[in-house]
Amino acid sequence: MVQLKHENFLARPRKSGKSLSLSTANAILSAKTELFEGTKLMTAVENGDPAVAHVAQLWEKGAGVPVLHLDFSRVDGSPEVFKGDLLAHLRRASALIGVLLSSSSAPGALEELFRAVEKRGQKLAVLIDEYDQPIVKMLAQNGGKMDENVDANIRVLHEFFTALKAAFPLNGYCLFMTGVSKFSRVSLALAQPSAMLMRH
Repeated sequence: MVQLKHENFLARPRKSGKSLSLSTANAILSAKTELFEGTKLMTAVENGDPAVAHVAQLWEKGAGVPVLHLDFSRVDGSPEVFKGDLLAHLRRASALIGVLLSSSSAPGALEELFRAVEKRGQKLAVLIDEYDQPIVKMLAQNGGKMDENVDANIRVLHEFFTALKAAFPLNGYCLFMTGVSKFSRVSLALAQPSAMLMRH
């Protein structure tokens, strides 16, 4: 079993390019090298700079790693549809890397995805943008007050992130997340505003 070796926390103000950073990370991890022609990153890779050795390894065969890119700001925040919408979002994102999921729950689908990628002999990169939006949206509707609707969304996220933490050591490559709030009961604590990168 692979153990997590590095964990980094990056604090950035709002509207400072956290989502753009995830899109850039997606392109790097997916080995879309044509997007980096003429950049300092490409020059560093070509010159054998040891600081970007991990990128050079990803780009060596032009394949990169499969990337699960989820944007939780696009998930419906109402408790009545949130759980199903999260599963649908996960299925769409998985289909983009060639994995069709049959599980009837988001935690089950997440485990199914990691298993499918493992069978390919690959590691999975996970990018999650705005992890806290389903909770933030409900708090905004409630005037900032906690209620049963906010609690319902916290429970769904807790189940999802518990499943992610269990599946990631199997064959996870890296986990990069952004958010603007700290919610301790979702099984993942991030300080505000944040982007967290964990990689092997």
